[in-house]
Amino acid sequence: MRQNSDHSVTLAVVESVQNLKPSPSSPIDRRLTPQKLAQAESLRKEIETLTSDEEVVRDTLEGEVDLDGLIDFLLADIGHNEAMIAAIKAQSETILNRAARLERRTEMARGFARKALEIAGWTSRERPLGTVSLAPKAPALGELDESKIPTDFWKEQAPKLDRGAVLDALKAHLAAIRAAVERGDTAEANRLKQQDPVPGAKLAPPAQVFKIRKG
Repeated sequence: MRQNSDHSVTLAVVESVQNLKPSPSSPIDRRLTPQKLAQAESLRKEIETLTSDEEVVRDTLEGEVDLDGLIDFLLADIGHNEAMIAAIKAQSETILNRAARLERRTEMARGFARKALEIAGWTSRERPLGTVSLAPKAPALGELDESKIPTDFWKEQAPKLDRGAVLDALKAHLAAIRAAVERGDTAEANRLKQQDPVPGAKLAPPAQVFKIRKG
């Protein structure tokens, strides 16, 4: 019953997002320069690869280029995808939890079968569904006192770069430059700019972060 209930919930979420439809295109934005218009047209053609729904392409993407319309279409597509992802993850989590329970049950059953052999004093027993047996286990390490183990048994570990420490040092250097600029100390700012706080490492070029705030 639980599995059917989870499946029904997933189907309900999936069905609810099927009704997400992007708004039809509005007239072209006349403020676009010919170059920007060409870029927008190229973007529209790229967006067409997101869907195989010919009706959506015809109603939303064909015709005059409208950047507002393209953004509306993409927001609707993102919302649809996020809802589908949430539903799939919820169903996947349910399946994984059930698989974990079955794994625990299987291990317990194996242990009980072993105990049955040990109680009977058997090393092997053939049954219609299979043969169970007890065999010597391969040697394995037991307790270890690493402080007493000779160096011959140790592997040398290659140095590992602390990327977090490198980033912190570069960010601190950048903050010092900005602080010097803010207080009008041009000489100090220029001196810091000539320094190499972490030889061989530089901060990535500044980039913008794309965000969506749901309306």
